[in-house]
Amino acid sequence: MKMVQKPFIDGVSRTYYFNNNLKVSAIKTSFSHGGALGLWEIAVLDEDSFITKDIFPVEDDVIGFIRESELYTYLEAVQKYGE
Repeated sequence: MKMVQKPFIDGVSRTYYFNNNLKVSAIKTSFSHGGALGLWEIAVLDEDSFITKDIFPVEDDVIGFIRESELYTYLEAVQKYGE
């Protein structure tokens, strides 16, 4: 897994790249779901589209209100997806 972090609007953006050609976009800004509380919002993408709902039992393309410790649990699940 490779991670690239950069400033984004009034917060931070991280993109995690995996060997299975998936990536996770994680943002923490004043307008992201949970960002004002210091929490992350993530989305899982393949080369063409959002696939968050294919991996996790959620109804939206993004998952918000994620603590830093929880973020790594999501990243591990994405890394193992398709094995």
